[in-house]
Amino acid sequence: MSTFSTLRCSSKSTASKKEIEETIDTLNIAFEKLLDSIFRDTAWDVSTDISVLHTVLAQEGLTEDDFEKMKQNAEMK
Repeated sequence: MSTFSTLRCSSKSTASKKEIEETIDTLNIAFEKLLDSIFRDTAWDVSTDISVLHTVLAQEGLTEDDFEKMKQNAEMK
């Protein structure tokens, strides 16, 4: 193989390697954003579920209201 052919192949390999590396970097950034979005949505869902649970329990009379809590705290002192 001549020197010119070797340089040409090497140059193509270098360009391909650089393109692959840039593509991998882009994919990493995209996956990080996707993962952040999933965690953010999950945290929001959990927070909403907890809020709904508190509301339902209060409506069903299964939680103490603030007056009862204050009364118990006063009795404990």
